[in-house]
Amino acid sequence: MKIGTDGLLLATTTPLSKSSLKVLDVGSGTGLISLVIAQRAPEAKITAIEIEENAARESELNFTQSPFAERLKVLNSSFQDFNSSETFDLIICNPPFYDGSQAEGSRKQARNSVMLPLDELAKGVSKLLIADGQFSLIIPSQSEQSFIETATRFDLYPSEILRIRGRKDSKIIRSIIHFKKEKREVQVNEMHIEVDKRHEYSEDYINLTKDFLTIFD
Repeated sequence: MKIGTDGLLLATTTPLSKSSLKVLDVGSGTGLISLVIAQRAPEAKITAIEIEENAARESELNFTQSPFAERLKVLNSSFQDFNSSETFDLIICNPPFYDGSQAEGSRKQARNSVMLPLDELAKGVSKLLIADGQFSLIIPSQSEQSFIETATRFDLYPSEILRIRGRKDSKIIRSIIHFKKEKREVQVNEMHIEVDKRHEYSEDYINLTKDFLTIFD
């Protein structure tokens, strides 16, 4: 799979409370999110789970070739079958977006919400997250309110929402939501990736990603 902008934005905008986090990355794909979190939090220990076998192998390869190999591990498992006695400070997820057959092959599996219904995601997160932990995910903007309603059924409440536009004057396409186990005032912000033309990146996007993308070297 390609390196995705969604995963990069989620990994770079997620608040990290400390450098020694215990992190669970649900649906690791290439391992991008785990690698960015490992770079941002120098003592973080990250467990990634990935249902698709080839993607899990790709994560493992990328992890072992990184400077953070000793702090990263990947399991070829569905979230539903993931059995852990551990709890986590941060659970992070770029979840399935599509219903039905809008993608093909392994990408279909990675993007098919039938594989991980969002109510099962919220239920599992609630069990695995420590009392003062954080759950962060990126979701299509049209699903923002319905997922918040689902999450609150499992005592997960939004604390921050970042709404993403592709370009300055385009519609909002993604929402990055950070959840806590206690209710609090929700901080809402917006950003755009590009200004007016393709590859004319916004200052916000450059500042977020310049430590991770070679195009800004």
